[in-house]
Amino acid sequence: MNSIQALIPISSRQIWDQVNQVVKEKWFPQHEGGVRCYSSQLQALAELALGTGQFLSHKKNVVVVGGSNPSFEMLTPSFLREGLQVLNLLNHELPRTLPDAKTWVEGLPKDTAYVLFSEDHVVTAEVFFWEFLDEALNEKRIHSLRMSHHRHREDCRTLKVRPFSVRICLLDLNHVVALTGSRFRTPPGLVAGMNWELDFVSQIDHLLNRQDFMLGPELVKEFEVQMGEFAFLTTTSRVYDRAVLCFREINSDRMIDHFRGRLGLIAGTNLCSWASFRMMSGWWKPSPSPEELRGLLLIPVLALNDKCLINDIKQLYDKFVREQSWVIKPREKT
Repeated sequence: MNSIQALIPISSRQIWDQVNQVVKEKWFPQHEGGVRCYSSQLQALAELALGTGQFLSHKKNVVVVGGSNPSFEMLTPSFLREGLQVLNLLNHELPRTLPDAKTWVEGLPKDTAYVLFSEDHVVTAEVFFWEFLDEALNEKRIHSLRMSHHRHREDCRTLKVRPFSVRICLLDLNHVVALTGSRFRTPPGLVAGMNWELDFVSQIDHLLNRQDFMLGPELVKEFEVQMGEFAFLTTTSRVYDRAVLCFREINSDRMIDHFRGRLGLIAGTNLCSWASFRMMSGWWKPSPSPEELRGLLLIPVLALNDKCLINDIKQLYDKFVREQSWVIKPREKT
């Protein structure tokens, strides 16, 4: 807050417009549509999904494809207040070919406002079959709202956003950039009147230039092959910015505590770490087992350059298993 706002506590909408314009000119100069910045994922969803539902008030049907993002289900109360009919699907139900996608879209109610779905999984970075659906929706002039948690790191500046599409790129919890198609007309909501500062642009620059989220397909593949049974994913349709391991016999927090100082950025899904027993439950479909949630470990690409890491992880795992195992001997007869 500057000295003027201390005496006159109001915000200028033009600052948000300037932030959007600078981000577009610097990072997305070839993009034909608009750029909108947000300070959280839920703020972006409220403005774009709920805002579109209100703007297209004559269209009473929306489709929400869940299973990969906990934020989507938080929109349900607002859908109900607006009197919308919501068709809930899961990612594995998305059509996998363009003809199937066109047939699927033809079956939607004629007053469908949009389809909301994810490009990838927020935890594992698995990539879903969204491209055909996006194309088929645009042909029918139905808005395609899609969330990219990680995949935008592959093609943030090059992927073309279709006219009726919106790509929501989650840079981190406090920085979200949405690329809107040239035919997306939903007006901004309250976000434009929030207290924005031009420094938001430099934060976007930092996040888009981060090296710890670099991509390394060959490095990740080689690492997970050598980790053998501990590799969690079987699909090759994923963002290769992380190795995903699972230790079903131990708590991954023990690995994190041991390697945090050495590797830096490392994470797991053990519910105790998140101080919430519901953090990973309900929304993740198909649901991982409790053992998988307890033992899941995510290691970024840069850490995989540590040549001793594979052997050290395996040795530490064996040590932890021995420490938590015991044998009950029968009582000796006297």
